[in-house]
Amino acid sequence: MKNKLTALLIHLIMSAIVVGLFLLFVTHVWYPAPYFEVSGLTPILLMLVMVDVILGPFLTFIVYKKGKKTLKFDLSVIVITQLCAFSYGVYTIYQTHPVYAVYSYDRIALVTAQTVAKKQAKFDQHFKVSSFGKPTLVYATLPSDPAKREAFVMENAFSGDDLEFHPEYYQPLTEFTEDILIESIPLKRIQKSAKANTLLNDFLKKTGKKATSLAFIPLVGIAKTMTWVIDRESKQPIGVLELDPLTELSST
Repeated sequence: MKNKLTALLIHLIMSAIVVGLFLLFVTHVWYPAPYFEVSGLTPILLMLVMVDVILGPFLTFIVYKKGKKTLKFDLSVIVITQLCAFSYGVYTIYQTHPVYAVYSYDRIALVTAQTVAKKQAKFDQHFKVSSFGKPTLVYATLPSDPAKREAFVMENAFSGDDLEFHPEYYQPLTEFTEDILIESIPLKRIQKSAKANTLLNDFLKKTGKKATSLAFIPLVGIAKTMTWVIDRESKQPIGVLELDPLTELSST
């Protein structure tokens, strides 16, 4: 039993280190806040932990027996299975991680590595970012030329491809911050909703900010939509509200 427990502990520590380092990378690089919250990544990460940190060491505990003829083969099968599961999890998380956070029309939507790869878009040099880095904030705007604008609308009317999925129309977000603040959700709409007003008051208590100094933008993720809070003075995001403004706020 002592040998079994030693094997279990060694396997558990090694697995926990590998998975732990990957989770740190995921939550700080691929999915920094608030992208993690809106991406619905938790079930995939739990599955990864279950297979690689819990199931693998548990199987080692079951099969381990000092002097067993097939021990190397049994352990090799367990490790290979773990590596396959881990590789699949990493690939899935990579494919669905946001490469761009795109302001389009009146909201910020996430564009994933998978979507960008499929589009095979010709990026402007400024936006040739690495798919392994943090998401880049950009602003998408329709072509200024009327003919090109009409052609874009006609071409995408039935395809379902919204403006954010066309990197050829990306521009630096910093050049449009004033427009974004003007187009943000009016404070009155937030205060009209009992739920939204409660969330806002809690946010104000935590941050010490005044409601009038903030702007509110819908942040549309894969799993859910939240409200991104932006400081009007610094023009930087400072947090989120657990509120879907597209469905939970009245239009007036």
